Amino acid sequence: MAPRLCGLCVAVVLGIAVPSRANSPWVLHAGAGVGIRETEYRGYGPAVPSESSIGPVATADIGVRLHSLVGFGLHVGAQQVRVGKRVAFGEPDADDYLELEAGVSVQASLHRFSVLPWIGVQSFDSHRQVAGGVTVGYDVLVLDRDRIGLFASGSYGGAWSNYYAACVGVGYRFW
Repeated sequence: MAPRLCGLCVAVVLGIAVPSRANSPWVLHAGAGVGIRETEYRGYGPAVPSESSIGPVATADIGVRLHSLVGFGLHVGAQQVRVGKRVAFGEPDADDYLELEAGVSVQASLHRFSVLPWIGVQSFDSHRQVAGGVTVGYDVLVLDRDRIGLFASGSYGGAWSNYYAACVGVGYRFW
């Protein structure tokens, strides 16, 4: 599942980045890395202890530059999550899921630094809940408007469960 997720992320980044050149108003921040997620379950009958999961992560924020320092757009993200068999949804042997998040984001950039807060929804199996997060990045390599850098992100969601996630990775940014 992880190689397909990373391959899809690369294809999306290249598909968006190649036509956006020169004085384009489009901005993009996309990355892949590894994340950890802590989930506290509620509403599944007997009390279930919280669980941690480590897995591959892919994120992308695409938007329109409103100012030389600020952009506004959409956020999408995905992480492979491992769930213990005692709380697996549906099939009793199923314990790997793809957690998805989507929302609106603001992208702020100052020289080599970027900050991208977002708010939206998080989907895990068939459950959806309000979620939000922030990504911070530092551009290691700058070639005109194309940038390669490191990023760290954190997110939180709560409704039918509370989850906390953190991620570090390498990203591409077009500003």
